[in-house]
Amino acid sequence: MAQVFLSYTSDDVGRAKALAAAIERAGFTVWWDRELIGGAEYSREIEDALKAAEVVVVLWSKNSVDSAWVRDEAAVGRDTGRLVPVRLDASEPPLGFRQYQTIDLSRWNGRSDSAALTTLKNAIAAKTRTNTESRRTLQEAIPIAARSRTLPRAIWIAGLLIAITAAGGYFWDSRHAGHERPSIAIVGETDATDHQASNALAHTLSVEIGSLQTATTDQFNLQDTDAGSGADADYVVKVSAPHSSQTVGANLTLLAQHTRQILWTGHFEQQAGDQSSLRLQASTRLAAVLACLMEANAPGGRQLDQPTLKVYLRACEKSGDEYGEMADEGRLRLFQQVVDRYPQFAPALGHLAVLEANAGLTVAARRHLAAARKIDSKLGTIYLAERNLFPRSAWRQRQGALERGLEMTPDDAELHSGLAFDYSQVGRMTDAVAQSRRAVELDPLSPATRAENVQFLGRAGRIHEAEQALLEAEKIWPSSKLVGDARYAFDLRLGDPKRALRLLQEKQSLTPNPGIEAFIHARIDPTPANVEKAVSAYMALFRQDPADGDAMLLALGGLDRTGVAYEIVANLEFIKALREGTEILFRPYMRGIRHAPRFMQLAARLGLVGYWTETGKWPDFCLDSDLPYDCKREATKYR
Repeated sequence: MAQVFLSYTSDDVGRAKALAAAIERAGFTVWWDRELIGGAEYSREIEDALKAAEVVVVLWSKNSVDSAWVRDEAAVGRDTGRLVPVRLDASEPPLGFRQYQTIDLSRWNGRSDSAALTTLKNAIAAKTRTNTESRRTLQEAIPIAARSRTLPRAIWIAGLLIAITAAGGYFWDSRHAGHERPSIAIVGETDATDHQASNALAHTLSVEIGSLQTATTDQFNLQDTDAGSGADADYVVKVSAPHSSQTVGANLTLLAQHTRQILWTGHFEQQAGDQSSLRLQASTRLAAVLACLMEANAPGGRQLDQPTLKVYLRACEKSGDEYGEMADEGRLRLFQQVVDRYPQFAPALGHLAVLEANAGLTVAARRHLAAARKIDSKLGTIYLAERNLFPRSAWRQRQGALERGLEMTPDDAELHSGLAFDYSQVGRMTDAVAQSRRAVELDPLSPATRAENVQFLGRAGRIHEAEQALLEAEKIWPSSKLVGDARYAFDLRLGDPKRALRLLQEKQSLTPNPGIEAFIHARIDPTPANVEKAVSAYMALFRQDPADGDAMLLALGGLDRTGVAYEIVANLEFIKALREGTEILFRPYMRGIRHAPRFMQLAARLGLVGYWTETGKWPDFCLDSDLPYDCKREATKYR
């Protein structure tokens, strides 16, 4: 069952749906009655979900205060210490609930950075930490014999099968006893408002998924079905195509056919007339979900019960919303839930190890990494986790781990993206761009790989290519925060400074930075007074925290203040911090700093010279025709 039970009245279903998605983006599972399976006993289904939930979020509004259902559900939450009340409008909660502090979301417009939404997520997190006993609900359905590694394998399997049957049945049934490939049907919603458009979109997605499957994997059978069919498929993707005069959309719902359980949903929207971008978004996200589903259908994952499978799909395909932007903290929480329930499921172990290594949870990361490697040594996440356990300045070791991973799984986009980052840290910008482009080829519509590709092109000085890649990404993912951040970063240093200033002003409510604003004004109008004002603003910030000088160094490079920059890098605290992000030294506007002969001395202090001489892999700038010194000759002075 889900961690959060969302109580609301049907009149507020739109707000409830948006809020459920926002809560799920934070890494919590949410139950709301729209997910009721066909044929379920309505009241019994609600009662079971309400009992199992760790938190009861109640949406009070003018519609819900008079609802007997909502009052009853709120009373259960209140009486068991699980209530988190939310206000959708100015209405007062009913008597018996007014003494509880209510989170005001009456002005919430769907933004993920809303202070009120953050308050809600923190309240849910606090409740889930407090109500630890309810976390055992699912695990208690699995007998101790099924979880013990010391019992004979036959007993372990028998106990597991009994437990899964009791918990709601298999999602991998007797039809797959011979390890046959599962079948998937993509069909239009028969009761959709515009069933013709839904059928057409379903057919298009089926063709798209078929072509992607041919190019990348052959793990499932895609049925060629007519609208409304697919009764013999193991999984069904139902498609509807809502539209208005301003927008076109796609709603996708993945169901396990024999139980009719909803495993995943996705919603996509574009401006009217932009059917191509809509199709690309929907087909690629669906392909990602199906790839995750196939991971769960592998031998190590076939025992997953359907509630756990839903959690795994949400974490694996990095959803949380339409644009793949779930924070690592939320994904870590979801993968931990899967591993807690199924500790031998290698894909979840690998993903969890990666996120734990990123978060500095090294003991847990090493434990999960070892467990995943023992089960399946070809998982790409194993090598990502291994790489992330090394310090960022351990360039050879990090690159070596990723290169070994690519020998095992050469078509892993995340490994290519990671290698692009590590190559950029040592000035191998051409190699970084090549790895980033390969990641885009393998995962063509991911906003993360697209945004990273823009960054690597820009940092390699290929400004026109970066601009074109950014425009293409914005067309495909116009509402993506990742792509939006890439636009701001590009305009801040390389693109249109006036547009960067507008974007900065939109962000001012987050963290105002006088240095950045002064820098942009100096780019717009580079008078001596404006340049000096920017330098002074950054110097003031640097004096407060010498370790946080990367922005200062970038600004000095962009304003052609090489002399002042070398005064900054003489600071020992800054040198220690710079080891974690040396790629800033190789950006286009740092050319003046690199071309000063004393740059090799700085590179030696950072450990870069040792890497270059030992590997024979020299940075791109050493080939600059106007470089006033010879890299290799100068490096010998500092080896």
